[in-house]
Amino acid sequence: MNTFEGYNTRTITSLIFGMLAIIFHHILFVFILPLIVISIVFGIVGFVDIKKNGHYGVMLGIVGILCSLVGLWFLVLEFIEMINSVKELEKVQRVLEGS
Repeated sequence: MNTFEGYNTRTITSLIFGMLAIIFHHILFVFILPLIVISIVFGIVGFVDIKKNGHYGVMLGIVGILCSLVGLWFLVLEFIEMINSVKELEKVQRVLEGS
């Protein structure tokens, strides 16, 4: 018996990769972008397949894409935090060079 019978496996994959992007956003900074891209691509391809063939799993695809967007938001926040810390270090370095 197939557990996912009738469901679109692409939307399930989108959900899994989206959740992984949220879970690992602070651990594997470089690895997150491919997870986000794969999740969005699988979600879109899953929606196209659902529209053509009428499979179940529309909500799985929506949640998968939302998870990947949340992972992208976390990635942007981490990047902004990294830029701010570099700017702060430059200010400290200028102060130390001046004294």
